Amino acid sequence: MKKYLLLITFGLLIVSISSCKPERDIDNEMKEKISEFYKMAEAKNYEPISFSTLDTIQNLRNPDGSIVRIQGTIIHEFYANSKNGNQNKFTEIFDITIFPNDVIAIPQSYK
Repeated sequence: MKKYLLLITFGLLIVSISSCKPERDIDNEMKEKISEFYKMAEAKNYEPISFSTLDTIQNLRNPDGSIVRIQGTIIHEFYANSKNGNQNKFTEIFDITIFPNDVIAIPQSYK
């Protein structure tokens, strides 16, 4: 009897641990989306230098604190090849929108 109780308790423990969602790393998600943009744009020799913190413009949350939508901007500095082939330092401002399951990053110069 104790053996079955121990197995059931252990099984419930495993189920509860596996159902816990890990904390989102939104900062990392924003950096990944910005880097993906430059990969899709085929920027030559793209090397990120810095990402500012998110300057929040709008923060919409449910009463329980969960995210509905957060909007803001990030200043991103990076090195990449310019049109003449030289590697230069560039600065771009990205509009960031954070949803419960996704992050969207759009450079302001592309609007």
